[in-house]
Amino acid sequence: MITSLKFTGFFFLFVLLSGCGTPPSDPASDTPTSTTADPASDTFRQEARALTKSFAESLKAELSAAMTEGGPALAIPVCSDKAPALAADASANGLTIRRIGTRVRNTATNTPTDAERAVLERLTDQSPEFVGELDGSLTFMRAIFIQEAVCLNCHGSPDILHPEAPPLLAELYPDDTATGYALGDKRGAFVVKRSSPLPDPQ
Repeated sequence: MITSLKFTGFFFLFVLLSGCGTPPSDPASDTPTSTTADPASDTFRQEARALTKSFAESLKAELSAAMTEGGPALAIPVCSDKAPALAADASANGLTIRRIGTRVRNTATNTPTDAERAVLERLTDQSPEFVGELDGSLTFMRAIFIQEAVCLNCHGSPDILHPEAPPLLAELYPDDTATGYALGDKRGAFVVKRSSPLPDPQ
């Protein structure tokens, strides 16, 4: 029985991550929202895609371990306790990564700037990427969509949230607004920035 419960929990998490925390499809096969013939920007885009993939996989591994050990009660806090540290660890070689939301759950790390929000509003499932200058830095953005019904356990309307979710979210994210989503909704985006500022145009 315990083995069965662990398998069910792991499957729940696998589907959750597939729909809620990873890009909608293979980044290499999609057309970015913004393109440029600049070889440096093209190299940055490829590096940013690889960093996004690595970060998503690291977060999935942490959540999988938490789900196997204690189910949603341990898995939900991973996003508050470990996701920012994973993002910091993944950031290297002059690149930083974080997630932003169309509605914000973690206001300390996931609140978009005005420029990021403007781009986020334009991203679609057909054109999910942006590469260009934002806030003085070369920036890559990759949209995240609600692709599976299981995502709504933590992001859906109040009547379909998992019973454990509301008290945990109230404790960990007192200013949470990241609920009320439906299947297919845009949840947010991964944001990768080159940490060194762009040079002033001559």
